[in-house]
Amino acid sequence: AEHYRALIVTTVDLLGHSQPLELFARIGAEPDNLRAAMTWAFEAGEVLLALDLAEGFGRFVGGGGWSEQLEWFERALDAAGDAKSPAERARRLRLHGAFVGSGPDQQRAVDLLESAIEIYSELDAAGEASDVLVPYANAIINATVIRFYLGEGGERNEHFRAAIERA
Repeated sequence: AEHYRALIVTTVDLLGHSQPLELFARIGAEPDNLRAAMTWAFEAGEVLLALDLAEGFGRFVGGGGWSEQLEWFERALDAAGDAKSPAERARRLRLHGAFVGSGPDQQRAVDLLESAIEIYSELDAAGEASDVLVPYANAIINATVIRFYLGEGGERNEHFRAAIERA
């Protein structure tokens, strides 16, 4: 399980700097091993490890389908509960919401992004959002764009404008 976490972290770290195609291929070629590692992590009570693995599974393994990727991630996120800081939980919800938004379940993406926005809003109200204003704005932008795709109005437009101004 730790081996796969290290492989996922290395691949994510390289995303902005190079094309880690070899690492993508390695991770993508081992969905059964990743499933086994996630199962082991859950059974061993290593929920943060399970969360890291589930995030990597969702990003890099295409064979399981959207519903399986979402199921693993949400199971891990629920199990992690308060083990992560609110800012980290919001970050993961935002990233996963953006990921899900590129697939068929756009309403679920909005739900994930709205959960992230709620946490960011609470951090902002508590005066703890100075280092998360850009991700906060990003979550609002993503949710707004997906809502427009879904044909919903811009009820978050006032939040959108405020977040952009603050960021």
